[in-house]
Amino acid sequence: MSVESIVNYSHEERVQLFLMFLKDPDVQPVFRMYIENILATSDSKILKRLAAIETVLGLNDFADFENEEKMSIPEQISLLSKRIDTITELSEMIL
Repeated sequence: MSVESIVNYSHEERVQLFLMFLKDPDVQPVFRMYIENILATSDSKILKRLAAIETVLGLNDFADFENEEKMSIPEQISLLSKRIDTITELSEMIL
């Protein structure tokens, strides 16, 4: 397939060809490297901004993500409710 033949493809055909290439195991590492380069060199400073957000949220320790079970929202609410009850009980004991 030559570049000249691709130029004559319709927009939809070029998009389909692009998507087909993305699924190709030989193309995927190159594409990932390309995307990583875009993220690292972006004028928007995407990685720096993401790192700042992680720091503010307390998620800047990569070890936090290893073997961590994700709690559902109801589980998180229940846990927070128990913590609030404990704090309330402790404050009542002090007062």
